[in-house]
Amino acid sequence: MVLFFLSYIFNTYYTNLTSVSRERKLLEKYVHKQQEDYFIFLHDTLLLRKLIHKEESLDEFKEISSKPYGIFLFAENVSGDFNMLFWSDQLILPPTGSYTMPDGETFEKLANGYYIVQKNTVKLPGMTNNVISFAMIPVEFEYFLAKVEDLPKEFTYSKTAEQKILITDTVTANPVHSLAGNILFYLNKKDYVAIPYNDLITIALRLGGLFLLLLFIHLVAESLARRTKAWKAISFLGLCLILLRFIMYEMPFLLNQRQFTLFDPSIYGSDIIQRSLGDLLVNAIVFCWIVVFAWSKTSHKEYFGILGSKRWKWVVGGASLVLLILSTFLLANTIRSMVADTLLTNRAMIGLARRLGYAIRLSREDPELRACAAVALGRIKSNSAQEALRKAANEKDVVVRNAVSRALRGAAT
Repeated sequence: MVLFFLSYIFNTYYTNLTSVSRERKLLEKYVHKQQEDYFIFLHDTLLLRKLIHKEESLDEFKEISSKPYGIFLFAENVSGDFNMLFWSDQLILPPTGSYTMPDGETFEKLANGYYIVQKNTVKLPGMTNNVISFAMIPVEFEYFLAKVEDLPKEFTYSKTAEQKILITDTVTANPVHSLAGNILFYLNKKDYVAIPYNDLITIALRLGGLFLLLLFIHLVAESLARRTKAWKAISFLGLCLILLRFIMYEMPFLLNQRQFTLFDPSIYGSDIIQRSLGDLLVNAIVFCWIVVFAWSKTSHKEYFGILGSKRWKWVVGGASLVLLILSTFLLANTIRSMVADTLLTNRAMIGLARRLGYAIRLSREDPELRACAAVALGRIKSNSAQEALRKAANEKDVVVRNAVSRALRGAAT
């Protein structure tokens, strides 16, 4: 109980107060790392020249395209227009308004999320035109189909940060700074989250407290078995474990099991008892615990005198047979439910692929939005998604066509 109390004290007075500050430091570390990597790239004039003249090797291209941010190179001509010479990413294009802005970084809300737009003018020996280089550093993805499981709204540096913080326009005590020290945006704590997450220390304290509680219950049951009749010890252990399971069902905030993927009902969920694979596993462990304990305490011959009667042998044998049949049906129902969930997910993906394919072919839509739809189809990697991409392979818009081509190559690997 002491560990449970400490976990709630730690979670209430330390974690909740410092979670935003800790996430801000992690996010700043991520941003600074990408900016430092980009500045190293800018100083490699030989590689820049190769990219501009399309002379880079396959390994060099793969290394650049594998970066977690996009790199774009433009050339400014005498009429003031900008021609794209190289791009490493199809997720998003630099906003047209940033072509004429001074060198530096800005924070932008674009079609598929929040980005840091880093612009730098590069002068290469032997070239009369200015080369404009952009780094599109993603901070948070927010697709127009945010409710789809494969396209979640999430921060790029952490899959769980979305449950704790949000980007805000108002000034808070948690500004995120660029490598140059400029304020990019502010973070705030989320007031409500559907799935609460705990830090590792809180989880360790609560699981440690649960382990010690279960150990105490087992030791008390062992003591009862030595001092009194075995059925009393078995009853005590069974009632305590069933009571604990009931408390976990009725008070899920004690352990917040939903934060673990094993307890996700979208993977498997049968009924109010077997709500997830995690609940099924815990219930199986509790059942096996009681059975093994009962067997160990009643395996001596003197406890089976009642089975000398032929009638009781039939009763015990019939009960065992019924239990075996019930467990077989439970296993079959579990497998059937998991297969059904998989089929529903596949049908949802087929429907999503069709809608995204339709979005790509809508010529009146913004090219960047259609390119995002192509990228989303490439991430789904299903047969219906590839079919939709192949139908859009001959798009007239170069941005959409390149996004479709890259998505097809990615889906094939």
